[in-house]
Amino acid sequence: MQNSESKKRGRPALLLNKAELIAYIEYVKKHNVRDQVTQNAVHEIQASQFEMQNLSPTALVIVKQAIKPFRELQKVELLYQELLKSASHDFFEKKFVELYHQYQKTSEDQTLNILKTMATQYLRFKDNKADENSLKLYLSQLEKKENKAKRNADNKKKFELGGALLALLKTKNIDVTQLTAAQMIRAIFNEDMHFNLANCNTIIFQEMLNVGLSDTKAKTLFPVVLDRLIDYKDEDGLPIYLKEIIQTMAQNG
Repeated sequence: MQNSESKKRGRPALLLNKAELIAYIEYVKKHNVRDQVTQNAVHEIQASQFEMQNLSPTALVIVKQAIKPFRELQKVELLYQELLKSASHDFFEKKFVELYHQYQKTSEDQTLNILKTMATQYLRFKDNKADENSLKLYLSQLEKKENKAKRNADNKKKFELGGALLALLKTKNIDVTQLTAAQMIRAIFNEDMHFNLANCNTIIFQEMLNVGLSDTKAKTLFPVVLDRLIDYKDEDGLPIYLKEIIQTMAQNG
């Protein structure tokens, strides 16, 4: 990764030229920006007929302040367009392109803010105002935040699935205070913890008979088989039995 004066990417013009002012007004309309500073800036720009020299000193301060978010977005857009011209990207450029595509799908403000920061960091690097280690440090910190967010999301999902299971058991008036996870699964199939006809009609029980188990032996081992289901998890580490319970609940009202 090299920084050089000859490879500046995505830096908007320092002056407020007419084209930029027109583009800014279009940006405000497209994103429906309605804060007071922006509205004042729009009024001053239109009154100046999109000519910077027609702005009063006070109006110029207002416009420059209001236009900052637009310029940050410009950095992101221009940098992305510049990176598209290259077939290969370094570690920082790859992450930027990846997040840009993610933002195109989700339009999340958090992702856009990260892109703005990355664009600023990258341009500073290209201007010899930052070194490669600073880019690596930023990506390292970003990765830690992403991993933490993923863990929090997984924990939230587990909590929601567990809550749904407990809610289902509550509707059946089953006291879960002394039950293990395996016993809760068993309770879902049989409220009084005894084998019944519904269990006999399950595919699992019928397969147990098909492999040669007697009816009595199959009934004895059936709860054991159910208990073993808690060991199976999906790629996110979530118990599959919980997901199946929730899915079945949704399908059957």
